[in-house]
Amino acid sequence: MLKHALLPTLFFLLSCNSPEARFKRLQHDFWEKFAQQDFFEIKLKNEVLHLPLPPNSPPSEQQKSWAERLQKEANSIEKEELSGENQKQLIQLRAALEDCVAHAGGAFFDPSRCVVLKPLQQFSDHEELLLLLEKIPAYYAQIEQRWQTPDARFVLKAVTESQNTLDLLNGLEKKSGGEIVAQTGEARAAVKDFIGLCQSALLQ
Repeated sequence: MLKHALLPTLFFLLSCNSPEARFKRLQHDFWEKFAQQDFFEIKLKNEVLHLPLPPNSPPSEQQKSWAERLQKEANSIEKEELSGENQKQLIQLRAALEDCVAHAGGAFFDPSRCVVLKPLQQFSDHEELLLLLEKIPAYYAQIEQRWQTPDARFVLKAVTESQNTLDLLNGLEKKSGGEIVAQTGEARAAVKDFIGLCQSALLQ
């Protein structure tokens, strides 16, 4: 009788430690510790992008410790044991945590982290490219609100990659036959404003 009584408890414990359950806890912990403060979230149909923002406050040793702990947990989850949608989200989450760990404790803000070239390249032939383009102005508006002294070592990199982003936007607009001209135009203006912020920092 005791053996049978313990079976539901055993099944419950196993379900709590399943890859899916661990991934959901990881998402919750990441959102609680980092995403609400230092990331701009873009929800697509099958995945979520977390684009870096300038931090509201200098990273602390505690934040670095949290990032390292969450990164270790993310890397320990077997991606192949998750659903297809969660596999994509785990990849994005690992990238965001890698960014957190790499830049925790930095004295100055690295503006090259906020270049949208790679996301645009990734989704250049994706059905949700339009949604990504529509979110870019809001993303850079938040960056402008949080703007702070950038790390001079990365300003030129941010400018160069942003200029490459403008070239990519021009190419995407031509490729679409003008169908996304409104969205690329607004995204282009936002990127140009970001370039202006970076260039003004070089003059200070």
